[in-house]
Amino acid sequence: MKKPLHNLKSLITSFILLASASSSQSAIIDYGNYFSDTSSGLDWLDVTASVNRSYNDVFSQLAPGGDFAGWRYASSKEFNTLLSSWTGIAASDTGRTLTTGTTPSVDGLVMLFGSTLDSRWISSFGQTWDSQRGFAEGEGIDFTLGILSEPVTNAANQRSVGSIWDNERFGTTIDFYNANHRQVFTDEMHADIGSFLVRTNSYANNPPDGPVTNVDEPGAFILLAFGLTGIIAVRRQKV
Repeated sequence: MKKPLHNLKSLITSFILLASASSSQSAIIDYGNYFSDTSSGLDWLDVTASVNRSYNDVFSQLAPGGDFAGWRYASSKEFNTLLSSWTGIAASDTGRTLTTGTTPSVDGLVMLFGSTLDSRWISSFGQTWDSQRGFAEGEGIDFTLGILSEPVTNAANQRSVGSIWDNERFGTTIDFYNANHRQVFTDEMHADIGSFLVRTNSYANNPPDGPVTNVDEPGAFILLAFGLTGIIAVRRQKV
């Protein structure tokens, strides 16, 4: 599924690399179908790239020549580290971690990973959940559900499903993340569940010479786009 603002973000990636980070949150660089977390040294593949594919299916495609060659399943710890770093709220030991009102909010991560709810709705109804229910895009519900690496306790044929949840319905925000939102059998396929896949990125052992900036909220990209547009306009006038 195409992510919101995908084309815009792709156009300004080089501009982002030159911007200075002003926050203690993870430095995130988006590359379209995956993004890099320069703090952990991990790339994260869009979860929407693996929806409606079982754990067994995806796992079989991790080897060289496979659809997901070079990637591996993320652990619950890696998932929680990313989410806690992004939101500034440590993962709860008892279930879902409420993140309502955090800056940046989980909305940005749902956008980066892709909304698996929208993947399901687009395949079934030809439009997103928000659109089909009469909400402005981003004002209803979006979530990302993905399988993680750990077997469920005493059930080797099941895996935990991590969730990033963005609920904005009727002006009431309820955002949370949970590394054990539910469980699935390893041969199950779901149109709204993909897989959280990671790989080591080049920043882990070779950090960039210049500073990078966070990918926080869509507004940040819009401002960067205006700046880039202005630069392009000035250059055209000089030609």
